Amino acid sequence: MSTPCELCGGAGVLYVDDTRVKQCRCVFVKKLRLHLGPEISDADKVTESVFLVANAGKIVKDLTTENLFIESSWANLLPHLKYTLGSKGLTYYFRITNDERIKTVFVGAESYKSRSIAQRETTVSYNDLGDYIGEMYDLVILRFGALGYPNRAVAGAIKESLLIREFLRKPTWLVSTPDNPFESTHAYEPGLGTYISKHYRTITLDSTGRPDIPENKEEAPGMSIVGDDDEKPPEEERALEPADEPGQRFDSDDISNDPAVSGGGKSKKRRWN
Repeated sequence: MSTPCELCGGAGVLYVDDTRVKQCRCVFVKKLRLHLGPEISDADKVTESVFLVANAGKIVKDLTTENLFIESSWANLLPHLKYTLGSKGLTYYFRITNDERIKTVFVGAESYKSRSIAQRETTVSYNDLGDYIGEMYDLVILRFGALGYPNRAVAGAIKESLLIREFLRKPTWLVSTPDNPFESTHAYEPGLGTYISKHYRTITLDSTGRPDIPENKEEAPGMSIVGDDDEKPPEEERALEPADEPGQRFDSDDISNDPAVSGGGKSKKRRWN
């Protein structure tokens, strides 16, 4: 059971005088945790980040407006996302996704017509990539390395996603991890790599202090491994054709210090922790 807020005792409001009340800060912190999600909210605390710099409560450097190719372990990037996205506040909408999910949406596996009648009522459908990573998202963060088998469509799906974001004039961050760099993933294709190198600024974080912990994955019964010479997706995906073509400002210091939130050109010259 969580400890009641020391300021409001769990009421969620503070009395200004006999007739007026104001929302307690703990309510906003709870909303922020929900907005960021548990993975980011429970990450380690950092008090500065290459992605966002604040001075006297004002943001003086903000890379959330740029397209970035980030070289970092995911574990090391999470504290920076916590600091940066938390500082942007509740009305800054972002989506974190990966190459496998982009491919799934692209081939139409999450479209309304692909759902069963029961699923249509209970599951969010994405009829195309525009639905999934479109205009409502201020920032899209795409992780490479989730796709477990070769697929000819994935590079095109990612390129289409990046073009959608470009046409909307919305930034995208691409994440390549040291243990599974972009060039080694099934998403890589030379043309896509060239496009990214021309349109995305590279930021490298020193991840030696927070490496990703490899997951021990055992092959599930009935799971087949597709070799490099047989670039075919699972049977259910082969039948699918490619799919047709909202606050309160937050002081960046608060998210670093509040126990309810705290988890306890190219920029190559400085390596951030």
